[in-house]
Amino acid sequence: MMNNPARFYRQMSCQGASRVGLVVILYEVAMGCLHRAVKALEANNIEARTRELNHFLAVIGYLHASLDMARGGEVARALDRFYHIARVRILQANLAQSKAGLEEIAAHFNTLREAWEQVDRSVGSSFPQPETEK
Repeated sequence: MMNNPARFYRQMSCQGASRVGLVVILYEVAMGCLHRAVKALEANNIEARTRELNHFLAVIGYLHASLDMARGGEVARALDRFYHIARVRILQANLAQSKAGLEEIAAHFNTLREAWEQVDRSVGSSFPQPETEK
């Protein structure tokens, strides 16, 4: 039985996703965590905010650990810095209970998610399409 439709949808999306598509999905998960953390902050729900921010940090940890520094060049180095700064800023925003700080981080993640989506479309369209039989 499907207890969580959103989780089921994510699992099914992951099965057919490219490597870059998986990165996009992780960015979407991270942004969802930030969105729910903002809602929890507004509701003064410390437990929910902490849970969402911890999940966000786990996703960032996964993204960070998946960087290929040897082959990724400047992009990998820039993402390494970005993930480090995101961790620091999320902890600062949580400590200050700053809705604006959380929303700023979400905006940066949205920008990068859009860039990764563009890469995924570009990579996907660069593969030759199978020829149809005549």
